[in-house]
Amino acid sequence: MEIRKPKILKPGANIGVIAPASPCEHEITEKYCRMLSGCGFGVTKGESCFSHYGYLAGEDKIRACDINRMFEDSSIDAVFCLRGGYGCTRIADLINIKKISENPKIFLGFSDITVLHTIFNNICGFITFHGPSVSNCEWGQNDFRFKNCMKILTGGKCILNGEYCYNSASCSGMVCGGNLSLVESLIGTKYEPDITGKILLLEDVGECNYAIDRRLTHLRQAGYFDKCTAVVLGQFTERNEHENNNNIPLRKIVEDVIVPCGKPVIWNTMFGHIPYNPTIPLGAYGKIRGSTLTIPGAVCNQI
Repeated sequence: MEIRKPKILKPGANIGVIAPASPCEHEITEKYCRMLSGCGFGVTKGESCFSHYGYLAGEDKIRACDINRMFEDSSIDAVFCLRGGYGCTRIADLINIKKISENPKIFLGFSDITVLHTIFNNICGFITFHGPSVSNCEWGQNDFRFKNCMKILTGGKCILNGEYCYNSASCSGMVCGGNLSLVESLIGTKYEPDITGKILLLEDVGECNYAIDRRLTHLRQAGYFDKCTAVVLGQFTERNEHENNNNIPLRKIVEDVIVPCGKPVIWNTMFGHIPYNPTIPLGAYGKIRGSTLTIPGAVCNQI
């Protein structure tokens, strides 16, 4: 499939804000949407931004309808997710694949949003952006996440540096992945991506080392680390590293589970559930040289 580029984000663009996973308090939603407006953007908020259904931002049909409407509406130039959390897998079957495929737009978010990135990259066929959600970025010139996001969405280059590289080699491929738990959750479904020849990005939050071990082992047994070109590991934050006296360090788990597959593995790259969370184009082609992943600029059309 030929992967397409969305249109570049221009000054004054109208941004559709949706909550396809978990909810935010109304005050928080309004605060961060005002910040976006203060940056010169128009903001159109979906019904899901003010809906609650337990741990979900509204019932499934509300959250799915917001996604479909924002992509179908020609007045919306880009779609930003309010937050992650939980719920995107529940609405995958309700997404209008045909309409979204016909209207590729900048789509920004991370964590649970990994499910939607995967669908839009692999089925709808356009580049999306793994980066800050609306509610975890101080939208303004003094915030790194904002400056980095605007650089990437207006044609800049993405560079990710890791602490170390195993099986060091130069390679290239389409960049895919995101949150480890969500990547694993798609195995065996019709939304499972073909990661053959691709650079697989993985990060996670709030998981014990044994749970990360289990998920990485599942990916290995499903052939992911044999099929991919390389693995880039971000941050695995808020872990209980002392859940028992027999804990195995995360780096040792990586060395046991992924490294023996022989592919380049970049360790401890700065992306994920951290304050320093850069915007990464998914579906774009990247190059790995040592412990650095570079994705050339111009991942959006200049039209």
